[in-house]
Amino acid sequence: MFHKALIILLVFLNGLGAYDFKHCQAFFKKASLQNGGVALKELPKGVYLYYSKTYPKHAKVIKSDPFVGLYLLQSAPSEYFYTLRDLDKDALIRPMASIGDKEALETRLLSKQKGYERYAQISQKIQKNGVISNICYQMLGLGVGGNGFIETKFIKRFLNQQEPYYGDIGVRLEEDNKRLVVAQFDPFFPKNPFLKNDEILAINHQKIRSLAEFEWVVSNLKYQSLAKVSIKRNHKIKEVTLKVNKRYGGFLLKDTFLERYGIALDKRFIIAKIGSHLPKGLDFLKLGDRILWVNRKNVASNPKALREALSAPKIELLVWRKGFEFYIKVR
Repeated sequence: MFHKALIILLVFLNGLGAYDFKHCQAFFKKASLQNGGVALKELPKGVYLYYSKTYPKHAKVIKSDPFVGLYLLQSAPSEYFYTLRDLDKDALIRPMASIGDKEALETRLLSKQKGYERYAQISQKIQKNGVISNICYQMLGLGVGGNGFIETKFIKRFLNQQEPYYGDIGVRLEEDNKRLVVAQFDPFFPKNPFLKNDEILAINHQKIRSLAEFEWVVSNLKYQSLAKVSIKRNHKIKEVTLKVNKRYGGFLLKDTFLERYGIALDKRFIIAKIGSHLPKGLDFLKLGDRILWVNRKNVASNPKALREALSAPKIELLVWRKGFEFYIKVR
């Protein structure tokens, strides 16, 4: 059986000198579910890795992470399974392939993954839940559709955690002339020490050079641990210390800062869901209320604009309720 599998896994050269990955396509069909889901050596038999922006319905879900759209599904065991392999220099020596149930195409890496939703890119299209590989039984990444795929580094993080958890220090950053600056700060984050335009230099003495590095480092900080953050403010370098909290929104989920209190807004910024333990000010809000302005700024149904408007020492909301408009002072 082992030798038979090896024969199936070989990648042959055709007469034109290009790689023929059809054998990898045959392997894919025997290592995946018909409607999406890939069997892995790292998982129990009958459990499959699956990516989707929406909750899957074609198999039983036994683990989920809606922040990044990864799920574990349970179904009948497959004949074959993949082994996860990091996308390192050794892996990139061999030609890569985009493999799905309809085709297997040679491809090349354009860029590595730069964050939880800024996926790695290849030159060929890949179907959602297709496999990036260069040795048929090894998986370098999982397709998200288009030219994007999730690297195994992020898949392993999902597999290793019991519940979806991403550390948070209460800021959202943007790059400004190679500087990482605070674009928005969470006004509801306990004792938030940051201000807009603070430049983030290091976290726990680890230099932060990119948004991807910041996102990865912060997401893996332990909940309620102390984080020492080196910042530059008004041309002066200082260090602030805070307790790490957790994300309530972001990546594939909406991120308005209100998710901390269980407040979910629809596309028109009407409150579709609301928590039961709200702080002073927000406790005036009710289901069906529509947020029109924040600090006299029209947020125009834009989560980023709402975050920016909320990033202020004092917050005033203009709310519509059953034909009436009124102001709420939150802080």
